[in-house]
Amino acid sequence: MTILLILLIFLFITYIAVGKKNRKVYIFSSFLLLATFAALRSYQVGPDGAVYANYFQSLKTMDYSNIAVYFTKEPFFYYVTKWLQDLGIDLQGWYGIIGGIFALGVCKIVYQYSEHTFLSFLSLLALGYYTFSFTGLRQTVALSIVILSIPLLKKKKYFFYILVVLLAGMFHNSALIFLIMLFMKNIKFSFRQYVVTIIIGVACTFIFRGPIYNLLYLIVENTGRFEGYAGYSYGLSWAGFIIQVSILLFSLFCMDEETRERNRLFLNLSFVGIFFQMFSALIAEMFRISMYLSISNIILISNVCMGNRFTKGSKQIATLIVASILLIYLIQSNWNYQYIFYWQNGG
Repeated sequence: MTILLILLIFLFITYIAVGKKNRKVYIFSSFLLLATFAALRSYQVGPDGAVYANYFQSLKTMDYSNIAVYFTKEPFFYYVTKWLQDLGIDLQGWYGIIGGIFALGVCKIVYQYSEHTFLSFLSLLALGYYTFSFTGLRQTVALSIVILSIPLLKKKKYFFYILVVLLAGMFHNSALIFLIMLFMKNIKFSFRQYVVTIIIGVACTFIFRGPIYNLLYLIVENTGRFEGYAGYSYGLSWAGFIIQVSILLFSLFCMDEETRERNRLFLNLSFVGIFFQMFSALIAEMFRISMYLSISNIILISNVCMGNRFTKGSKQIATLIVASILLIYLIQSNWNYQYIFYWQNGG
């Protein structure tokens, strides 16, 4: 927890120092900070840290011809890892490359679309997206590539958008769910329609709990890709769902019409993400699918504060209130989170 606060302080200090004067310098500084903290972590960080570290060590003595035999689920990730090893990349360098790809995706959309960059980075930490990037490394790469496809989707470069999402699917084929945004990108719902649809979804989840659970379990069982993530508490209750719904409704209620139209894609990303998060109450691992979409919340949270429909002075008030809530949630939800540098505890 202490290390996350130190990272947040660094992000805040650099924002005060250069963020308001030079956006590019601040984004680049934030990229370096996020990538560096990812690179310097111990293999003990995260529930799957030791698993991936063992995979990394196993690959050192493995021939390319044996990779697909040993890693039957999307071996492309391990082929790339083996290739990096041949170039002389060690474990910390591997962490740094994966963390750098994630930081690149996040910093790109923050630079292009966030109206309050520090608030977006605070949201990234508080909502657990950054710490999750230390956990499922295959999905971290897939998620990072999906994030990089968002500008292509927004600019209607659909051919390249599809290619990038397909590339993400080579690392973790759950990323292919992001193709649904081709059909959801421009749908315009009113505030009431968003609310009614969510209520109906929740009601169906309770009424048809058994059939929905059986269907989701069948999918999970057949893919066999969700093992090892059930201990991640964000997806085990309705808490994550409530948080995501609160962010969407807050954004819809407070955004002025112009801001709402500019953020239509991010609103719909958040909306679709809510439905996958809803299913996590039945199958905990569904929250990871939701992340491909709900990471857009780091943009929504900043933009609603800077484009709300109230008085001009309310922007500062809204920013202060939202930042305080995020900071409190960051501390509360990560109180026992242990970040360890690689040189500590034999890491």
